Amino acid sequence: MSFNHRLENNNINTLSTVQLSDAIHSMTQRAESIIAIIQGEFVGDSRDELNPELMFRALDSVRMEVADIRETVNKYYSYQREQENKEDR
Repeated sequence: MSFNHRLENNNINTLSTVQLSDAIHSMTQRAESIIAIIQGEFVGDSRDELNPELMFRALDSVRMEVADIRETVNKYYSYQREQENKEDR
């Protein structure tokens, strides 16, 4: 599985904790930005309301970012665990 879109061209198998943190930070910023736009639809006097399809696609984008975060952390954890097991042998 390619992680290029998740890790900005970093290899999951050589990723440092700093690079992992940076990747997660980028993903959470994207999700938070979308959420901020959607929140604006529910408060204040918005003149240009998002139509339901745009709202759905925006929420789906957040869902995919969260799934990418989970998958990235799980793959990182699995690889680190595998390396520790090799060292213990």
